[in-house]
Amino acid sequence: MRHNRLTEAMLRAAVSKIVRNMKEDPERGIKKLLEIAEKSASGKQKEILELVARELSDKNSAYYKLITDLIFRTDQRVLTEFGINLGYNGFTVGAEKINKLKQEKGHGIPWSIFFDMSWGSYPAMDTIAHIIRQGVDMGIHCYMFHIHRKYTGFDELMSILSSFPGCAFFMFLYTPAINERLVSRAISLKNVMLLLKPEDEPGKENQEAAKLLIQSGCLCGCFARYSSRGGPIRDDSFLIPAEKLGFSFMCMICNEKLRPTGGESMKRFVDNYRMDLKRPILPVDLWADMIDAGTSIGTGACLVTISGGDQIIITDYERRRNKGGIDIQTPLSSVLMKI
Repeated sequence: MRHNRLTEAMLRAAVSKIVRNMKEDPERGIKKLLEIAEKSASGKQKEILELVARELSDKNSAYYKLITDLIFRTDQRVLTEFGINLGYNGFTVGAEKINKLKQEKGHGIPWSIFFDMSWGSYPAMDTIAHIIRQGVDMGIHCYMFHIHRKYTGFDELMSILSSFPGCAFFMFLYTPAINERLVSRAISLKNVMLLLKPEDEPGKENQEAAKLLIQSGCLCGCFARYSSRGGPIRDDSFLIPAEKLGFSFMCMICNEKLRPTGGESMKRFVDNYRMDLKRPILPVDLWADMIDAGTSIGTGACLVTISGGDQIIITDYERRRNKGGIDIQTPLSSVLMKI
């Protein structure tokens, strides 16, 4: 499906109308949105959407509460734009373009790029813009940023993101970053999701940050890190911090992009848990779900990480190998030839 502006405009108008009327009949509206979403979904994502559609008949189900919380809390414009950017631009039109390039070039191309700015070293703003611009030209419309708690460049970063209204951006943040200025800016862009790192026992500042995100209508959730070298995941206690803060999403980020043999405990638990949700919180195992999504839409099981301010790391999950030390100024097309 080639990118057709008329098709996109019609889709945006249809989704906007459904979202506007959602509060009058949420169940009917949600089912319509799920029908649209299923058209661009495949694999496990499609299975989950079909399950949610079935669960909507039970107003006491965890999925019903999760979806209605999302609908009633989140700014309608954000729901519309973010959903179209991720589902249509990313998983449909973008994936088609990526697959065509993949066949032409003979190497994998990721559907998302991850900026790891959590170590206190950051790329220059023009470098970030240049990487995103190259990615969009290839069909990549999803970008993720894990940002250090002492980062102060949000005004400049959000200005860069505003130049790419057709993309979906995820930002993994710590309590000091959450303020009214940032939240308001994210909502105005309409294509940014903010995820907060919860404390084990959320203190006042952590609670106030979560409250600001939720009450402002921001598309939001929380995240935590874990090691695949730890013990097996036996229960859903890792979701409790999200529940305490009132979030509907918990994104788990594994410390090891390439897990050791036997390190799939979180993935197995999350896959099974989403098929029988006990709490109104959707768990995501980030790397594993990115692999599954890439495999489902045909873009391949690979990941590009912009690490700090000076290097690029590529992870090839099919061959189970990392290659780092690639200069950040290397053209993205040359970087991907190494996959």
